[in-house]
Amino acid sequence: MEETNYLLTDEFLSFANKVKEIHEAKKAKKAELKAFFEKTQAELKALDLKAKELEEEFNKWKKTPAKTEE
Repeated sequence: MEETNYLLTDEFLSFANKVKEIHEAKKAKKAELKAFFEKTQAELKALDLKAKELEEEFNKWKKTPAKTEE
């Protein structure tokens, strides 16, 4: 019963509200990090795709017969 007395104090409510604020801030930061990670992953995928396209162009060029200058 003594524990209940602590839970019903203004001090505990103040403590709980501060913990709640920290929890919400941490949750928001995690959401920011997730959004940044997903954006970065998409950018990396786009760069990989561009590199693959350049590789394909280069491979086509390698297969074309070389023109000799006379």
